[in-house]
Amino acid sequence: MKTLQRYLDPILTPENWWSKKENVERYVEALFDYQTRIFQRQHHGSPLSPHKLLVLSLLSLSNAIQFLTDAVVLFERESYAHSLALAVFGLEELGKSSYCYLAHKGWVNLEEFHQYMRKHDKKLEVMRSLDGIQVMRTITEDAEKKGKFITSHEMRSNPVLRRREAWWRKLSKLRMKALYVDYESMKSSPIRRREALEIIAKSRMYVLGAANTVLAAAQKPEERTHS
Repeated sequence: MKTLQRYLDPILTPENWWSKKENVERYVEALFDYQTRIFQRQHHGSPLSPHKLLVLSLLSLSNAIQFLTDAVVLFERESYAHSLALAVFGLEELGKSSYCYLAHKGWVNLEEFHQYMRKHDKKLEVMRSLDGIQVMRTITEDAEKKGKFITSHEMRSNPVLRRREAWWRKLSKLRMKALYVDYESMKSSPIRRREALEIIAKSRMYVLGAANTVLAAAQKPEERTHS
């Protein structure tokens, strides 16, 4: 703990430090950075094996499915705010599962592994990126069928892609809105049935897609032989 304190001391200020939200965010960021350094030191020379990464992916997938199942139960009981929040947590766990799967394939930088395991936004970023790739692929294929070529500018400004990215970016704030009373306005924000239903429906779609990929990898004999 003393080591952690020395690491955090440079960002701490004595006067009214905890009263400012941005200072708390800096503290959390520094804590994650410290944990990442410890993680890297612990695994130096002995990185996670492909098999362990695949197991982590499967466990995270299972947790994502559980979150979604619980979200449906709460939705049926008209607890829309908390059902939405659990569905977003499910998407985050799905991002974690997807990242572990990509790491198992050797497609990510393991020096960043700890951050993607701990940060909510990072997990959703994984899902947003993978979903964006799929959307861009669909846009490109549709254009090719019509004999058209999509430029990078046209792709970035495509309304479908922009709407999808905006949807992913709003999820963290929407989850916070659903779970907590805002300490500035001192009010809780109501979540409508339609909002919760949209998140749950999309979560189910993404979970099914990820499950097919991860489970197929787990069933391959060559994937199970890694130690």
